[in-house]
Amino acid sequence: MVAEILKPTVQDLQKDVIELLEQISALMNRASTALDSDNNENKYGEFQKDVIAAVIKVKKLELRMAIVAPMKAGKSTIINAIVGQEILPSRNAAMTTLPTEIIFNAELEESTLTLSAEILTVFQETVIALRQKIKALGTEQMKEQIAQYPHLTQLSQEIQNAVGFQTRIKTTGREEIIKALTGLNDIIRLCSLLNPAKDPLGQLEDVPCIDTSFWRSQTTQLDKLGNLVIVDTPGPNEAGDNLKLGRIVSEQLAKSSIVLIVLDFTQLKTEAAEKVKKDVQQVINLRGKENLYVLINKVDQRRDGDMNPEQVRQFVEAELGLGDARDTKRVFEVSARRAFSAANFMQERERKPNAEVTEMQTARSLAQEVFGIDWEEELEET
Repeated sequence: MVAEILKPTVQDLQKDVIELLEQISALMNRASTALDSDNNENKYGEFQKDVIAAVIKVKKLELRMAIVAPMKAGKSTIINAIVGQEILPSRNAAMTTLPTEIIFNAELEESTLTLSAEILTVFQETVIALRQKIKALGTEQMKEQIAQYPHLTQLSQEIQNAVGFQTRIKTTGREEIIKALTGLNDIIRLCSLLNPAKDPLGQLEDVPCIDTSFWRSQTTQLDKLGNLVIVDTPGPNEAGDNLKLGRIVSEQLAKSSIVLIVLDFTQLKTEAAEKVKKDVQQVINLRGKENLYVLINKVDQRRDGDMNPEQVRQFVEAELGLGDARDTKRVFEVSARRAFSAANFMQERERKPNAEVTEMQTARSLAQEVFGIDWEEELEET
């Protein structure tokens, strides 16, 4: 009789990895004490910090996934679709300046945004500095410097009137979270335009954190193995001329187990493609190609004569130099707007199983995405 080979459980592997990492941490501590005493870089001490961070992730069974994208590639919509509700702000102009963690917790009923004491202090000081700078510049010169971002006009007026940034450690509710994050990102953007020497991003060690539930169909049975943390990270071309994203983005990418780069299908072969390639190369330079994946968004806009999925894969792998790992699929096609509309529709359908489909607002939104100009007629027939 051949004995069955016992496979280790997740818990067994978790225990073994934690023990091994703790041994490495102790070794790095000894090396730091013995070898770094005359070395200002404290190389082994930095290694130990990385190992301690890894221990925490393994204890939580945490997978950190950073998402990076050129401006308007649909990054926020993709994250909102995964969450199952609109939780991140977006607009036609460059939006994201501040990396934000989204931590999924299926037990939560209401989303919560948490800002550390450090974040609150940095932003309060930034608002005070901006108020002084606006007073020194004068209204007309201030307006000239923010002309590219007209939505910042109201914020500058609020700062002049001593309104500005509200001190709140916890913010609950989707709409309030979007409002708070919009304010934080706009303050950083305004500071980069009016007072770039202040650089609030350079002073931050923490980032805002959203704890949120995530939607999944009641018919889907999934065993929970750990916790997913998504990090919404500013893309290189969201920075503008004065916004310094380097250190804080580099740190978030280094902490992540997986990095997703979102590209716009409609822009793959345009004049902007070379600029996007350079932007993506910056991410690769920061993080490397290991565990790097690419999402091609807006494929619902594919038309006759456009690249098919296989051609897209080959093109992206060649352009970004990802062709070395052909045993691993690296390029995936998505339609974020359709995914978001579909998730909203399915949630409402489960809440209201007896509702007429044509009367559901989410069905109307989904029909507009799927059927286009004839959506009303198609929805009636469907």
